[in-house]
Amino acid sequence: MVQKITEPITLGVDLGGTKVNVALVDANGRLLHARNSLIHASKEPNRVIADIHAGVDTCLSKTGLKAQALGIGVAAQVDQNGVVIASPNLGWRNFPLKKELEKQFSMPVLVTNDVRAATWGEWRYGSGKGVDDLAVLFVGTGIGGGIISGGKVLFGCSNAGGELGHITLVYDGRKCRCPNRGCLEAYAGGWAIAERAQAAIVAAPEAGHCLVSLAGSVDKVTAATVSRAYHEGDLLAKTLVEE
Repeated sequence: MVQKITEPITLGVDLGGTKVNVALVDANGRLLHARNSLIHASKEPNRVIADIHAGVDTCLSKTGLKAQALGIGVAAQVDQNGVVIASPNLGWRNFPLKKELEKQFSMPVLVTNDVRAATWGEWRYGSGKGVDDLAVLFVGTGIGGGIISGGKVLFGCSNAGGELGHITLVYDGRKCRCPNRGCLEAYAGGWAIAERAQAAIVAAPEAGHCLVSLAGSVDKVTAATVSRAYHEGDLLAKTLVEE
């Protein structure tokens, strides 16, 4: 359906390790259209950019609108020039994503870390609206954070400002995907909980009966499975959650 909107329209993209979500929003953050899809299994930059392009084309064609700019949050360490320094989930290093997207779309592009982008959104439109200082913690597959100070997003000297998931809890502890050791995420991130659960089941199959029953097999046990088993009173799940 073609919409008649005169205010500036922006494209927002959320790029993760397995999927890309594209949205068209107005100046007030109102969602006009969205498209969610999986990215190409190879995760090669050119393939992923093609997936982004498909999402953008769908949003624009479905609404009949024209976007003035594009903002993208990536599960990665991103510098202020829009270069993806490192993305363990995508396998990218030093990829000039901003430059490549501006070539594709011929419009201004802003590239930043996904959690930093979400923090800005929470500050602009959500619970942090109207405050000058804000810290946000995001817990999911990984653990991330973002900080607003004096009304500005903090990047930090290494473009990792607010990365609470990579604070070292245990010296020379569990290996993280970042790939340091002993990070908070290596213990409490969704992927880490799943890894610990699967290892515990292999070591003691009888103790993991509930988890396997819920998931279907050991390799399908996730953090969500552990959470469900915990609420059902499973002892192994309780141990995993309380470690």
